[in-house]
Amino acid sequence: MNVLIGERPASVPLLAAGRALGLNRSSVYARRRREAGGVELRRSRQG
Repeated sequence: MNVLIGERPASVPLLAAGRALGLNRSSVYARRRREAGGVELRRSRQG
């Protein structure tokens, strides 16, 4: 899925590509952040 989003044509917006794959906006940007070596966000308020 990451490859499909990364290799999309320049004429297709990132959000439109994600929506076509059934991803929401936060999922698309979280994947990009992980690929770029960003800090993984906590998914739980516990601990």
